[in-house]
Amino acid sequence: MKSIYEIQMAALLKEAGYEFEREYRFAPPRRWRFDFVLLPLKVKIAIEVNGGAWIKGKHNYGNSYGKDLEKINTAQIMGWIVLQYTGDNLTNVIKDLELLKKT
Repeated sequence: MKSIYEIQMAALLKEAGYEFEREYRFAPPRRWRFDFVLLPLKVKIAIEVNGGAWIKGKHNYGNSYGKDLEKINTAQIMGWIVLQYTGDNLTNVIKDLELLKKT
């Protein structure tokens, strides 16, 4: 099920002209997925939307948080740039992507 924040993120990316894939599985056989990856995959940029930041969602507790860190660390070792957002700062994604273009 897509959260309201994921729907908003998709709209922001589309409006800015970015192509993306949802629920991209990046490390088989692990079941890890990114919420969004930008296409083409020439530069591996992933976007994670952490919508439960203020409601004590499952990612905010020790065991789940540790698993999230393992996922993000593995992705970065594999060469992914992982941008993470909460519902409060979704609109920063376009600014951040523009900054990445300059690097």
